[in-house]
Amino acid sequence: MVSALVGLLLLLSGPAPSGRGHGAGPRLERVTFTASSRLPGTVIRLAFSGRVTEFALERDARSATVRLTARPASLRSGATCIAPESLGRCAIRAVNDGVLFELSAAGQVLAADAYRDGTEAGDLLVYVHVGPVPAPATPALSVAASTVDPPGNSSDDTAAVAREDDLEKLKLDTVVLDAGHGGTDPGTIGYNRMREKDLVLDIARRVGVYLERAGFRVAYTRDDDRFIPLKDRGRIAREAGGELFVSIHANSAPDRAASGTETFFLGTHKTDAARDVIERENRVIDLEEDREHYEQYNAAQLARLRLTQSAHLRQSQDLASRIQEQYRERAGRKDRKVKEGNLYVLWSAGMPAILTEIGFISNPSEARYLTTEEGRDHIASAIFRAIRDYRDAHDAALEVAQAH
Repeated sequence: MVSALVGLLLLLSGPAPSGRGHGAGPRLERVTFTASSRLPGTVIRLAFSGRVTEFALERDARSATVRLTARPASLRSGATCIAPESLGRCAIRAVNDGVLFELSAAGQVLAADAYRDGTEAGDLLVYVHVGPVPAPATPALSVAASTVDPPGNSSDDTAAVAREDDLEKLKLDTVVLDAGHGGTDPGTIGYNRMREKDLVLDIARRVGVYLERAGFRVAYTRDDDRFIPLKDRGRIAREAGGELFVSIHANSAPDRAASGTETFFLGTHKTDAARDVIERENRVIDLEEDREHYEQYNAAQLARLRLTQSAHLRQSQDLASRIQEQYRERAGRKDRKVKEGNLYVLWSAGMPAILTEIGFISNPSEARYLTTEEGRDHIASAIFRAIRDYRDAHDAALEVAQAH
């Protein structure tokens, strides 16, 4: 299965351009391992001499193997990879016009992700959480032949506590709320001069209050009126230990009768209406200094992402559906459905991520609704309820998996 996936990824990338070989592209200089300061697990830094164009992560649960391919790239002569014994064994080697990093874990790979480090450096970061290998079932022994552990201190009790600890670490508890636009970017300007950046910041704060009351840990990409580049929003989310990324926006259209809510997850847009939203939300890069950063986000890279992070995309679609259901049922808003979108802010998250449009502020009726305390509370409550229900379903599935 893994070999077939590798072949498909290489096929999608197309043949290597003429002149490229194993010596082409930035060099992988060294590989280092550091305990994560925010999550249980290890951050592996692949230090390159420059920025690689493409990378893809694979995880084979059956063989407890994690692989990252980066292209175009080459290996520095003499470069080695030595993993901590508790993590497993690692290797690096040249493949086609790139390099392959492979970790054979010492236990269960409970989580794995890869992302750029968010600075000017070309380094890639791989986050890995390796847990203990489940102990095989112990045959029952006769009382005469067995050693009796003190009450409350049996090996079974210890194993149960360890399993419960691992389960708690995997449960969803950190949500990143991203209020769109901000600072020099007002977003869309609606009826009666309503500014998108002000409205969505207020909604994000209300959602955050609901989440914290329900026991969530909440992080914000911005909590005041400032401009945050799209790529930095994803970096902030990852550094905060985010497990769910919710970007909040307001819609606009030349037709003042346009109304309703819609929610996007990362994918290929299929309708003209979706394309309009995508173009408007992506246009913020015109205000950024590093526009070349976004050239990598093309159709081919999106296809690879859908292969390597399919679990994130399925989870994102699930959350998007729950949000739309709550808008319809809780807030009584027109349902414009869940849509796919090649949105830059969702690329950078590296976790299940959605972008939700809470209404058309170009529509006088919806704008007036969104100026009221009741309207804003209904919208914020709808987003909260969807996140809460998603969390409950996520954690219930973990418990079922742990039981088996």
